[in-house]
This record gives sequence, structure tokens and C-alpha cells, in this order.
Amino acid sequence: MAFPLYGSAFTDDVTAISQAFLHFVRASMAAMIDGALGSKHSPTQPIEIGGSGIKIANDTRIAYNTRAVSRKQSMRAFDFGGDWVVRPGLVWRNSGGALNPFWISLNKLPDRGTLTSVTVRYRGAGTHAPFPGGAPTMPSFELWRIDGDGVATSLGTATDTSSTAAIYEADHPITLSGLSEAITKASYRYAIEFASESGGNFIANGEVKGVTCLCAVTEQPEF
Repeated sequence: MAFPLYGSAFTDDVTAISQAFLHFVRASMAAMIDGALGSKHSPTQPIEIGGSGIKIANDTRIAYNTRAVSRKQSMRAFDFGGDWVVRPGLVWRNSGGALNPFWISLNKLPDRGTLTSVTVRYRGAGTHAPFPGGAPTMPSFELWRIDGDGVATSLGTATDTSSTAAIYEADHPITLSGLSEAITKASYRYAIEFASESGGNFIANGEVKGVTCLCAVTEQPEF
């Protein structure tokens, strides 16, 4: 840190070093950054770095205390059954076929963070009869981790838990929580496989509105 100016100026070979000055130096040193052993600080004002800026050497990254960050996914999806169509706003609609899942890439995750939950925003279509008798086999999704050779490992599943037709036919979440997946983008990619409603009460045109991932982050990701 830069010491604040002491209350009075000094003259070489004339001014005596006072006890007050030594206490001033001691108190100022307590607020200095220890570049060798490390130190902790709670500044009352922002720390601004201008000039040539700051450089992080080697493979070191800027670290945080753990904090939760939410990431909306791009909704880049792949339909292998031909039953899902993309609508304005990157909304995916099931156009007619039951039990034909499609895949959504989770390409906006913080590298070396921890994935803790995935939430799909969904809306059931049509006018279902009152639940439970009018309920279809509910939509669900499965989270996959995929390595560089295309080997996929399931990390969990979530099923729509809507208790009434009114809830089901409005925008609502389907959430897979309790995850602790260490994100390693150099080795893996992630996707969800979403399956539409099905069964005897199936009605077409349900929509996947969006996907949000919640992650715990302890450092500044590179991308």
C-alpha cells in the first residue's frame, strides 16, 4: 500500500524520529499486502488498479470465496426423432410424437466450478382433464456428462411434479438438484436429454422454454 502522508515533513539529519511516527508506520504496515506469506483484508473503499494493470502469472487464477452463479443456457439442441421444432425465442415445442427425446447442450458452464442444479422451464400444452386422472406420463430429463470419446455417464434425472393441470399448463420449473459435479471442460461436455409427456393422456405441443444451471464458483473461469 502507499502510506498516507504523515502530519509533518522531515528534514535530513535534523528531524528526530518520534514515537508517534513509529506508531504511524506500525499501524500502516498492518494494512499492507504481504506478497510473500499472503494476507487478508477488508477494505472500506474499492481498490483500484490503473497504469499497467495486474498480471496473474503461470497457471494461477483469481480465487473467490465460494459463491453461487446462475447461467442461462443457449438452448442449442439436437432432435433425433423429428418431433421437436424450434419456435421464436429459442423455445422448443413437441410437435406431435411422444417418447422421442431431444438433447440440449449445456455449453455455458464455468470451468472448474461445481454444478449444483439444473432447471428446465416447461409448459404443458392443451387442455388436460383434471389431475390425477387426466395426467399424462410426465415429462422428464436426464443429465449427462460426455467425455472426449463420446462415452456418456448419467448424473441424475428429474421428472415434472406438477400436481394440477393448471400448474402443468402454465410455465413452471422441472429441477434436478443435489448435484456436486466438478466441471472440467478440458475433459468433458454436458447435455440434458429431455423426454416429452407420453401415455394415454398425451397432448402435443408442450414447450421447453429455457434451461438454467446453478454453479458454485471459487475462481475466475477462463471461458
